[in-house]
Amino acid sequence: MCYTLLQIRDLRYAFLDGNELKHIKRGMFSHSIETINLNGNPIEKIDDDAFDELKSLEELRLPLFRENIIPDGLFKTPIQRLIIRGISSMFF
Repeated sequence: MCYTLLQIRDLRYAFLDGNELKHIKRGMFSHSIETINLNGNPIEKIDDDAFDELKSLEELRLPLFRENIIPDGLFKTPIQRLIIRGISSMFF
């Protein structure tokens, strides 16, 4: 049986580093998620509403991007910590 991360109830941590994720979009993660690690992924696009429904999200780890793929207004819900491959921003 195959599950998406949205279907797993009470999922709090998703360590997805080193996968082949290229597109991050709305509905990929459970609403209860607190930490997402996406380091080591060849991300090419992040939808501007990708994290809108994640009210519990506290920490997001992203790889360092070659170009600016983080859309303006990405974080409509504030997160406590944003880490871009070693660059940390508290209370984003």
